[in-house]
Amino acid sequence: MMYKIVMSCVMAFFLASCGAGQGTSDRVSGKILKKFSQEMKGKGLRMVGSGGGINHEIKKINLISATFFYEGVMDMKSARRLTVDSTNTFLQLINEDPINEQFFEIFPAPMDIIKLIIIGAEPEKKGISFISSTILGEGEILYYTKISGEEKRGELTTEESFQKAQAIVNKEGCS
Repeated sequence: MMYKIVMSCVMAFFLASCGAGQGTSDRVSGKILKKFSQEMKGKGLRMVGSGGGINHEIKKINLISATFFYEGVMDMKSARRLTVDSTNTFLQLINEDPINEQFFEIFPAPMDIIKLIIIGAEPEKKGISFISSTILGEGEILYYTKISGEEKRGELTTEESFQKAQAIVNKEGCS
């Protein structure tokens, strides 16, 4: 009986120490991702996955990611706008609260810590070219195009910097 009590205490101590320092950063990133998910619902985006990374030496967030399904069919213009708007919203949510400084490796958080994927719906009509997904990482946006009704995966057709995409979106917004 005493053995079970001692082993239970050792296991409880071990499990508690393994997660020490991570819980708070996990909660902060979870709170940000939850708020981000709620804000993106209004743009027709539904979060289907999220994740992140922590620098375990300093116990601070160095990566935060989200994957969304877009309810509509994306062309280049809508895919670019969704990616730019979502990225700006994500960064704003991270950087608007000064308390987050203690949880992020770099603060204000730069775009490089964000990974964002948007997967679009496929058109019902076969033979239509559409943007099947966008991937933002390290300041670059990758656009994958697919032909509706075909089994093969989307192919990388366009790659551009976030700054270029943002300039195009801003120019289109002024027209």
